[in-house]
Amino acid sequence: MKDDWEKIARQEIAGLFPSERLKIEKADLGTYADKKYIVEARQGKFLVKLTSKYNLRGNLPRVAELVKEKGVPLHTSVKFCYSKRLKCYCSAYPWLEGKNLEQMWAGLTAEEQIAWGAKCGKIMKRVHSVEGDYRRDKIRRPKREYNHYHFYCWLKKIDFPHKREFDLYFKENAGIFQGRPVCFVHMDFQPKNIMVCNDGQSMYLIDYENCMITDPWMDFMCNLYLCPLERQNFTLGLLRGYFPEGAPEEFYQATSLMGVLALYRYAMWKYQKNGKMVVQSANGIYEMYDGLTNVVPRNLRGKV
Repeated sequence: MKDDWEKIARQEIAGLFPSERLKIEKADLGTYADKKYIVEARQGKFLVKLTSKYNLRGNLPRVAELVKEKGVPLHTSVKFCYSKRLKCYCSAYPWLEGKNLEQMWAGLTAEEQIAWGAKCGKIMKRVHSVEGDYRRDKIRRPKREYNHYHFYCWLKKIDFPHKREFDLYFKENAGIFQGRPVCFVHMDFQPKNIMVCNDGQSMYLIDYENCMITDPWMDFMCNLYLCPLERQNFTLGLLRGYFPEGAPEEFYQATSLMGVLALYRYAMWKYQKNGKMVVQSANGIYEMYDGLTNVVPRNLRGKV
């Protein structure tokens, strides 16, 4: 079956470049969530990704192009199709020469890390400032997302520490999301998805396949709650770039609830693979908010 899948995958990739002789190599890049290939064609070098049918649904590819047209450095595909045989999307992206920010991170000083985070915060704000007509798109509001992840964890009997306290906290305070704006949100806005080209200045957002039309502050989820300690300077810079005059109280109130949502989302995707990581994240988030009694994360107090 694996050999058949590989054969079909190469056929689908060839279909993106008709009448061309291709050099196709599997690429061990990124996560297990999709399959990647490096393709050399007459038109140039490409990264081709085969991504789950659950991503990039509906009009999201169109919305991504709109975001790019507004001057946001979003690295979108130039060739795109849906494979019925593999039940996934096949997308070709022009090859970028450079490194992602995560690969550069250990060699940066604390001040440089914060400065890069601030640059990324400004880019994030530009992404969220793009206005669009989302009537044809499925809007995924935080409360709805919480209900979806909560039901899945209940169905699969996924448990973690302080679950009852998290549930009560979310249900008592979810009214803050009423009337909040929605926009195109990357949903995995972290250093590994910020590509820095070899000129040292040009930056691109990559791996946006998990994007949604939802509350803009959802883009802070993976950095505020689930990031390793060594990446906290990125979060600090991100907030300074996004909120040059300081984050409003509403931001901390809303994102404390998004921390609960982030934990459920993380549990849904990670528990079967590594339940220990989910338990650690649950304890970490609970302690970060002093047992859900302070909306400002402990690691940011007095710094932003």
